[in-house]
Amino acid sequence: GSPLPMMDKLQGKGFTYVDKKGGVFILTGTFSGVENCAVGLTTKENFVWKVSVSFPSQLSWNAVKAQYEKYKNSYIDKYQIRPEVTEKLSSRFREGTGQEHWGFEDQASTWQSVFHLPEGFITLAIMFNRQQSNLFLVVDYVDKVNYIMKEQIDMEDI
Repeated sequence: GSPLPMMDKLQGKGFTYVDKKGGVFILTGTFSGVENCAVGLTTKENFVWKVSVSFPSQLSWNAVKAQYEKYKNSYIDKYQIRPEVTEKLSSRFREGTGQEHWGFEDQASTWQSVFHLPEGFITLAIMFNRQQSNLFLVVDYVDKVNYIMKEQIDMEDI
C-alpha cells in the first residue's frame, strides 16, 4: 500500500495511480459516474489536506455550465447550505458568443461556489484548459483540521 490511506481507498475503488508532482499524488478514474476524472491528493508530510477532482474538458460553455449547476445543486441538497457564489463572465466574452472560455484564460471570468462546512470547505469551479482551449469543472475538498496543520508546518518552514 501507499503511505496515504486515502490513496489506497481510491485505488480500491478502481482509480489508477498516475504520477506525483511536488506534494500532489495524481490518480485517474471514474468519479460520480464520470469517467476519466483526475484526482489530486495534495499532501504535507504524509497527510492529505486537499482532494481535487478535475473532470474531463467540455467542448462548450453550455456543457460545462450545466455540469457545474448539476453539482452545485447536488451539494446544496446534500449539505442544506447556500454556497458563497461568484459567477461572472468577462464583458468581452458574453454568454451566447461561443467564446466564453477566453474570459477564463485571462481570469476576467470567475465561476465558482464555495460551501463552508464544519469539517472544511468544498469549492466547485469552472477552469480553463490552456492546451485544449476549453473548460473543465474542478471540485476541491479541503479538510479544515489538516489545512490548519499544513499552515502551521508552512509557518515553521519560513
